[in-house]
Parts: sequence; structure tokens; C-alpha cells
Amino acid sequence: MGLSDHPAPPWLRTLAGAGLLGATVLLGGCSSKGGGGTGTGGTTTTGSTSTTGRPADPTVTPNLQGRMYDLITPPTIDKTKPAPLVLMLHGYTDHNLTNAPWTDMDTYMKVSPETQKRGWLLALGHGNLDPVLNHFFWNGTDSCCDFQGTHPDDVGYLMGIVEDVKKTYAVDEKRIYVFGHSNGGFMANRLGCDQADKFAAVVSLAGETYLDQTKCAASAPIAFLQVQGDADMTVPYPGGHPEGVDILPLAPGAVETTQDWAAKNDCDIHADTSQPQITLMTTSTGPDTTKLVYNKCQANGWAELWTIHLGPHSPPFTPAWAPDVLDFMAAHPRP
Repeated sequence: MGLSDHPAPPWLRTLAGAGLLGATVLLGGCSSKGGGGTGTGGTTTTGSTSTTGRPADPTVTPNLQGRMYDLITPPTIDKTKPAPLVLMLHGYTDHNLTNAPWTDMDTYMKVSPETQKRGWLLALGHGNLDPVLNHFFWNGTDSCCDFQGTHPDDVGYLMGIVEDVKKTYAVDEKRIYVFGHSNGGFMANRLGCDQADKFAAVVSLAGETYLDQTKCAASAPIAFLQVQGDADMTVPYPGGHPEGVDILPLAPGAVETTQDWAAKNDCDIHADTSQPQITLMTTSTGPDTTKLVYNKCQANGWAELWTIHLGPHSPPFTPAWAPDVLDFMAAHPRP
């Protein structure tokens, strides 16, 4: 499902100690599930339509780069009727354990039954395979997880998925969302930073934004939801080195990540803590999750943190998890 809930594996600590994680770390066809594709995707270069006073997004060329993705569609979808699109991004995953972490994430999260019920499109991105470390990964922030410093253009690839889906389906431009776990959460944060004017909302489970906020352009307001267990020992809830490996760049914590997005969205600096608690883990005997909400933001901007008390890196979710996440997305379309 992503980085494990255990201390850093021996191979990672060995590589760190030997200085073999790469210069970047040292310095700082479709499936049978309804579509998808390979090839170059769109070739349109996208830039920013930034809100006044905001920095421009980096220039991105949507391009599938010959990579695959899975597209899961509702069984009776009308291709001419605008439908929301969710990009779902898996975590940093050992290839020895699975050939398809994107499918494993959906099995764990149970998102596709909910998107199908709602008439939404769900695209499962395929991360890169690191041939040295034999792990699937995304080039998210500088903290996680391009450990070899190969700099794959994952932003271009993911925007290529969006453009490729549009070739067949009427995607609702105001309701394109990204949802990632762990390394996928770091990647979702990067998409929010680099393509804020293309997405309505970002949802990150146990993945953080940049510690150096000058690296996050965020050209437009965007709704943001951070979900994380306060017992996460893999991506530390208070912030720190992922997996506890000192050579990896520091990542901000869950609260700081949420506050950074609140600042980007020009929200009220006073968070609303009055929201009722919810239950997200099957192991809990009562409500286990508190909400911290930054509202009164610019345009559709929003920043919210769900803290799961005693929650690990990969919580055992109740059936309410996927509906709750999609409800958040549905409540925050682009204007």
C-alpha cells in the first residue's frame, strides 16, 4: 500500500549509509477495467492562469510517455455527459510484493465502488519502477521518493492521463481531483503546487507538501484535505525524515502541511475546531478522528486536516472512508 508502518528497511538504511541514494537526495493499453491508454497523450503545453498576485505554475507538457494507467468507469456512463474525474496515486511499493500497487490501493481504499455508484471516472496512475531499489515510486516532493535522482516527469504523465481520458469522455473541468497515499500523497501535493488551476481538490493520506514553500507555486486557490494518523511512524505526523532516515530531506508535518495550504488559499488564520469527530478505523470503539478546518478562503480554496487518533501509516478503514473522501471532493468544485 505504500511505505510500510515499520522502521526503515535495511536496504534503505544501507543505501543511506553508503551514500547511494542519488545526488538529489544528498542535496536536498489500458486495463480491462474500462479504458485508459498508452502513447504520447496530449501535446498541449499548459501554463498558469494564476490569480492576481500568485506565482505562475511551472510549464507542463501533458504526455503519457508510453506509460499505462487503469480507468474505471461507471457501467452505464454517458460519454457525452460531464463527469468528475479522480486521479488516484499509490504509495512507494516493493515490486517483490506486487506487480500492481495501483490496483492494491483501490482494493484497500475501496474507492472504485463509490465512484461507480456516483457516476464518476477513476484513473489509477502507474508509478515508475526503480530498477535499482525495485520499488514503484513517484517523483513527488524533494522528500519522497525519487531516491535515485532520475527526475521522471510525473506531472506531465499525470496531466497526460487527464488529457487522454478527455478524448473519450466528457470530463467535468470543474471537478477534477487527485487523491494519493504516502508517496502518492506527496505526489498529490506536488500536483496541487504545480497545476493548481487544473484541479478542484487534493486529498493526501499521509503525504506532505514541500518544507520549502517557495517550491510550491499554487497559481490558484484549491481545496486541500490532509488525513493522517498521529501514530504514523513512516511519514512522521509532526514532521521529520521519512522512514526516520536522516539523509532524506525533512518533510513538514500534517499540521504544517495543512497550514501551508491554508496560507496558499488565503484562508482565515483561525481554524474551526468545532466539527464533530468521525470514526474512520475499524479498530476504534468510538469516534477516532478530529477535524481542523481553515475556511473563509479565496474562491474555492479550503484547507482541512483529519487527525486519526492512534492511526498508523495505513489505517484499517471503515466502509465510511471512501464516501467521506468523495463527499469532501464533491463539496469543493472549482468556480
